[in-house]
Amino acid sequence: MPAAKSLEEHVSDGTFRSRRHRGLLAGPVVRWPHLAELQARYAAATSDAERRAIGIAFEKAARELPGAHETTYDELARALHEIFAFRLSLCRSRRTIARRDAISAR
Repeated sequence: MPAAKSLEEHVSDGTFRSRRHRGLLAGPVVRWPHLAELQARYAAATSDAERRAIGIAFEKAARELPGAHETTYDELARALHEIFAFRLSLCRSRRTIARRDAISAR
């Protein structure tokens, strides 16, 4: 099983979700000043409700970071292209097999 991602990795690849990862806010400080400020507020929070609210604010702010997840979208686009190209080649292969079967059945 792969090692758990760090907070910085979740922010960078756009996968931070407050419900699942908010506990990471108490760990090492991230490099983005606005997010680091939210982390400090999280550490100073005195109630679960306050920590939840800060976690949600952190999630929204992380999503809005300029350029933080561009690589992820590029990688996703590349992967989707490969999947569709593979699927298209499968469809072509199936048609070729069907034609051969139809010819040999005559």
